[in-house]
Amino acid sequence: MLYKPSRRTAQWRRITQRNPRPSKPIEWRRINRRKPGPSKAIDWTQHWTAIGAMILGIATAGAVIATSIDSGKQRELTEKGQITDRFTKANDQLGSDAIEGRLGGICALEQIMKDSADYEDPIIEILAAYVRNRTSRDTSPPASPSPKPDQSRLAKTPTDIQAALTVLIRRPDPENHRIINLARSYLDGVFLDDANLTRADLTGTHLDGASLTGADLRGANLTGANLAYAKLAGAKLHGAVLTGVDLTHVDLTGADLSQATFPGN
Repeated sequence: MLYKPSRRTAQWRRITQRNPRPSKPIEWRRINRRKPGPSKAIDWTQHWTAIGAMILGIATAGAVIATSIDSGKQRELTEKGQITDRFTKANDQLGSDAIEGRLGGICALEQIMKDSADYEDPIIEILAAYVRNRTSRDTSPPASPSPKPDQSRLAKTPTDIQAALTVLIRRPDPENHRIINLARSYLDGVFLDDANLTRADLTGTHLDGASLTGADLRGANLTGANLAYAKLAGAKLHGAVLTGVDLTHVDLTGADLSQATFPGN
């Protein structure tokens, strides 16, 4: 049986003859595709330059840190040397014949004590010895009760002695140092109001007519001390040793005598 094209098939042929398909196929691979650029070689010179700069920076920072540490140590040694020189000069001034020189030495020692805690104990020892040596007397204490002291005499406490005692009682760290040793000193009429003399050694010390109002004498050793006519109102004498103390006409108004050791205790 022969194939007879239908009318619709004949119409399709006529349409395709009028609009033939493009002879050149579409190259889809070229759409949205970039041509590869030329390959670039790695510049190792730049890389090594950057690495070298980094290493140099680290080495420079280390050198700066090391220099800073060395400078700090050198500064510390310099400061210690300066304090040592000041300490030596102040000690020399204590032996001066002029009162101005001795007062200058006392003030210098106080400043050194504030600047360096390492010097606090030595300076306390030096000033206490200075007071003892300049006020000691080769006399025996009177057997009878002390007479009322002459106020005009008591008012003449040597200026350098009063200055040294003032430095001792306002020391920077009173709770952490060795005790103040003023044993057998003659401090008649001295002004020590509100003084911090905790655990002080005042054995045999003469404090006739001294003003110790509000003084802190807790744990102090006052064995054989002379406190005749002294003012101890409001003083703290907790745990103090008062064996053999001359308390003739002493003012103990409001004083704390708890656990203090008296004769016969």
